[in-house]
Amino acid sequence: MSCVQAVCDWFGPTDFLRMNDVPGNIDHDTLHSPESQLIGGLIQENKEKVAKANPITYVSTSTSSIPNHAW
Repeated sequence: MSCVQAVCDWFGPTDFLRMNDVPGNIDHDTLHSPESQLIGGLIQENKEKVAKANPITYVSTSTSSIPNHAW
């Protein structure tokens, strides 16, 4: 397993299942949302695939601190 050496995140999503918690112009729970297109189906119906795609899945107490204003 390799360790992350650097990260540059400019307001990227961290949890696809919570994208609609923030007001915006896109309904992230539709089949045509960028998140659903990425995983190949509705995010609410494909939670295992979503977990693999969510950056938050890979953050733990053993990972380096990564400043991210979306958390």
